[in-house]
Amino acid sequence: MNDLTEPYQVDIRFGGVGIDYHRVLQMKNRLLSWIFNETGFGRAIRHFRGGTSEEMRRRNQMRARIKETMNVEYMCLHPEEPKIKESWKIVINYLEKITSLIKEKNLPFLIVIFPYTFQIGKEDTHQPQEVIQDFARKHQIDVIDMTEVLEELTNGNKDKIKEYFWDEDHYTPRGNQVIAKYLFCWLRLKNIIDFGKILPECNP
Repeated sequence: MNDLTEPYQVDIRFGGVGIDYHRVLQMKNRLLSWIFNETGFGRAIRHFRGGTSEEMRRRNQMRARIKETMNVEYMCLHPEEPKIKESWKIVINYLEKITSLIKEKNLPFLIVIFPYTFQIGKEDTHQPQEVIQDFARKHQIDVIDMTEVLEELTNGNKDKIKEYFWDEDHYTPRGNQVIAKYLFCWLRLKNIIDFGKILPECNP
């Protein structure tokens, strides 16, 4: 879901600050961009200098922007915000292109929705999940919504949620095991891979 908010944080084309979480700088000069971002030489210089002054300025701007409005929780609670609606247009446009290509190639397609911890047990924050579910129904795409799975496993209990998440959106080994099981069952259901004698219980 952070893919929805990140363009307005990091991408200059959408009013972002021009640096992402991996310290990749957007620069008008392609040669300088390549030197700074794609070569070990450029990366080493930035590392030992602690980043250029321009880089530090942009990073500070991004932190301020995240704290201000363009973060995932804000997106969930303010779906009518103009920038949020514009972000959804961008995301849905990309999803439609992916869907068209996959159907053209006659390939299997599965969308997996990964929630943030603050969404577990809070239905008023599920608007992004609803948008993706609606898109999937419209295009007849299978969906696994881990929000529902994790709500059932944790009942919204914060201590139980910590058993499945390292932080707000990355999973522990236990959380990854749950995801792996659902993916396995979908692959087996679609006869995509022959798992032979590997037959764990599948009743998601």
